[in-house]
Amino acid sequence: DRLRSRGLGDVYKRQIPDSVEHISSSAFSNCDGLTSIEIPDSVSYIGMSAFEHCDELTSLTIGSGISYFGDNAFEGCKNLTHVTISEGVSSIYCTAFLYCDNLISLNYLGTIEQWNAIKFYNFWYFDGINIESVICSDGTISLK
Repeated sequence: DRLRSRGLGDVYKRQIPDSVEHISSSAFSNCDGLTSIEIPDSVSYIGMSAFEHCDELTSLTIGSGISYFGDNAFEGCKNLTHVTISEGVSSIYCTAFLYCDNLISLNYLGTIEQWNAIKFYNFWYFDGINIESVICSDGTISLK
């Protein structure tokens, strides 16, 4: 299944169903009512700009099935403060969290060694990101 949801109205919290394997490009872009989202382990792909400019999004939990974050997947989510990434994530596009001005907490459920094995396309892009470190299960990594 691919999730293509637009115009969801009053969403607030959303847990993507376990039957979903891909979140298409721009699926939730500009979804103003989305405040929290949990992406299950069944999802392997988050498309380009999938959650771009979800201005009310404050927290995000990403399951372990993700093999790829698309370019600008969460760009401009200006109120996003907390992101939890599961240990199975294998790649993150460099601008996935571009201009997430209030993103202060990045928790990675795997080890430092696993974090360092993630493929970051190009480089980790810090414009509009205030994260100074990634908290892993066995320690903390400084990003600046």
